[in-house]
Amino acid sequence: SIIFLTLLGGQRTLIMRNRRCFCINTSQGTIHLKSLKDLKQFAPSPSCEKTEIIVTMKNGDQTCLNPDSA
Repeated sequence: SIIFLTLLGGQRTLIMRNRRCFCINTSQGTIHLKSLKDLKQFAPSPSCEKTEIIVTMKNGDQTCLNPDSA
């Protein structure tokens, strides 16, 4: 069977984490686990009050996941 992650939200956009969050928006769509290279979770901090989950695909693309999606 095919396993995939469902993403909710708007466009995928990443920014540098200096005084802000990495993710401006989260992506809408699906990601197949076979396409994943890395997954990182960042806890809330003084520079960003929300939990952020960023996946890196095997092709180098990065996408923000919605931590509240099921």
